[in-house]
Formats: sequence, C-alpha cells, structure tokens
Amino acid sequence: MKQIFFRFFRRGRIALRACAAEHRWLSGVLMLVLAGALGWHTAQTALDAVSGYQQCITAEGRPALYTLAGREQVQSDQQAVAEPEQVAVPDDVITEWFGGQAMDRKALRRTIAFVTSHLRPDGAWCNTEVHDLLMETAAVETALGSIVRQHKGPALSVWQILGFNFVEIRDYFAKYNPELLERAMFFYNQDFSEDWNRVYNIPWTASMSLLFYEKATRGTFVDQLGSLESRGRLWKKIYNTRLGKGTVEGYKKRALQYVHLPDSESM
Repeated sequence: MKQIFFRFFRRGRIALRACAAEHRWLSGVLMLVLAGALGWHTAQTALDAVSGYQQCITAEGRPALYTLAGREQVQSDQQAVAEPEQVAVPDDVITEWFGGQAMDRKALRRTIAFVTSHLRPDGAWCNTEVHDLLMETAAVETALGSIVRQHKGPALSVWQILGFNFVEIRDYFAKYNPELLERAMFFYNQDFSEDWNRVYNIPWTASMSLLFYEKATRGTFVDQLGSLESRGRLWKKIYNTRLGKGTVEGYKKRALQYVHLPDSESM
C-alpha cells in the first residue's frame, strides 16, 4: 500500500513541476495533494476541473468568458482577449427600422455596403451581386421593410429570420468561423434586448441574413448570384424552401418592384 501511495505521490510531483512551468501553481498543488489521497485518475479529473476555470482567465487576468446565443463560449487561457475593433458607423447608415413603410432603397444599399465591407474587409462580399441579394431578399420578404414582424408567424426583421435560426447561426460560426461572427456581433446593440436586436437592428439582421446564406451553402452562395434568376432560385431554396408558397417568379417581381427601378443604383 505504501508503494502505491509513493508512486502516486511521485506522479503528483511530476505534475506539479509541469504545472509550475505553465504558471498554474494552484492546479499543481491540488494535483500533489490529491494524487496520494485519491489516486492518479481521480486527481487528474480534479486538475481538469481547475484547468476549466483557468481557461476563463487571460494572460492579463481578465475574464475571457462571453455569451453568444445564450451559451457560454470559453476562450483558451493561451489566447489573449483581443480589444474590440473600433469602427465608426457613418451617419447615413440605417441603424434601426420599425416598419410601416418601405425603406429608401439608396439608404438601404449604403447600409448594406457598409455592413459587407466590415464583415469581409477582403472585399469578398463588397460587390453588387451580394448587395442585390440582401436588397431583393428584403423586398420579397417584407416589401423592403414595410413590416418587421411576420403577420401571424414567427419570422422577425426586415429579412424575416426565425428565432431558432439566430441561435443556430451564432452557434455554427462560433465553431467554424469565430472571426466572422465577431465582426457580425459588432453590430449587436448591447443597450437593447435580444428581441429588439432581432426585430429592429438593421446592420445586425443584415449580417445575420448573409451569415444564414453562408451557413446554408457552406460558403458557396457568392458563386450563385450571377443573375436575378439565380438569386431567386437561391432564395427559394434557402429562405422559402420547397415547403413555402413563394416562387422564383414572385421573387423577381418584388425585386423589380422595389429594388431595380429605372433610377436604381444597381441599374
């Protein structure tokens, strides 16, 4: 029995030295004590629990715990917390919209151009086709913002995004592209509720709509925007789905009615 105890004790000392090298003294001491009393396996479990807490602390001692979609995402203790990027929002950007009438299409296009330039600084989404997709989606879904809540339905915002989709979008990009999600969350207004942001926040819901297309196509939606017809087919497949009553022809009609007027910037 004594040999077993000292074997675990020696392992605890080894663990202590390893933890000390990483400036994790609390974890090492805990390992040393528990190694002899409880055995190596149980002590290792305890160390894992302590390490889980330490993952919430950065090199500067600041919490790295943040919430997305109501779920905790823990940043590794080996990564410092980046300072929030400061981006000036132009005065001519539509920051909120409460419905009741269609938005000015030129103002909305300027807003979308600003949003896409922030989401993808490499310019991948800063083109007419991507902007048209968002404009046309808003046209077919809500007559360019005439409503912001679906009549007798659960869809929200100018782009009519379902509540569970807001959650799934954030969960997906938190895992596969956290940098893009962080850029989208820049537009989230912390001074208002989640519901307010989902319904009235134009830059953020525009971002969520684009991320919805990006998620559903696994990053290939940009290659499917060459014409009004192809954008209509993409909308039908992603937004309206085969179960919806919308049609590609209906999409095109709304786009011509609200977006591509004779004096439109996109012509």
